[in-house]
Amino acid sequence: MKNTVRIANLDLFRFMAIALVIYVHVGDRFLSVVIHNDKLISIGRYGVELFFVLSGFLIMNIYYKRSPAVNLITF
Repeated sequence: MKNTVRIANLDLFRFMAIALVIYVHVGDRFLSVVIHNDKLISIGRYGVELFFVLSGFLIMNIYYKRSPAVNLITF
């Protein structure tokens, strides 16, 4: 894995997605007593979608760099 290039901005977005997921879990348990607006708590659910999209892109990027002869149709 020496030849892989890390994309720091995508790592930052992945961290934000993880933080949103943690926020929604903590918000459902503990913050719902303090914050009575469910829209503020439910915004964290987008973190799951963001995390899966970014993880899929990063995994595909690693796969494509390791075997550049494989095109998308045969994948």
